[in-house]
Amino acid sequence: MSNDGIYFIYDPGDNGFVTFATARERDEFAAETIQNCLDNDEWDSEVARICVGVITGRATYVRVEHRPPDSELDENDCDEDGTHWPDGINERYDIEIVPTAPDAGEKEGER
Repeated sequence: MSNDGIYFIYDPGDNGFVTFATARERDEFAAETIQNCLDNDEWDSEVARICVGVITGRATYVRVEHRPPDSELDENDCDEDGTHWPDGINERYDIEIVPTAPDAGEKEGER
């Protein structure tokens, strides 16, 4: 299992959302997870909701701007560009979905 892998399984039962570095690791975990849904020759109803896939993008901080030193702020706490920096605000940024890899979807076939 990996916190930053692009291969995932979603198991609404016990495991939730889990990522893996390789498709093989994910598939082995998925097979085990599915088998764990069989109890006394009956399938748990949640088994049909298990899914696997590839993460093609992640929410990522972009255009990060750090607060300038107080000596560079005017009397209204604005920097030279007019951006207001209230007390306690040390950085500004946008968040966008950034592709994990240009060919992330194609890697799914690699096992």
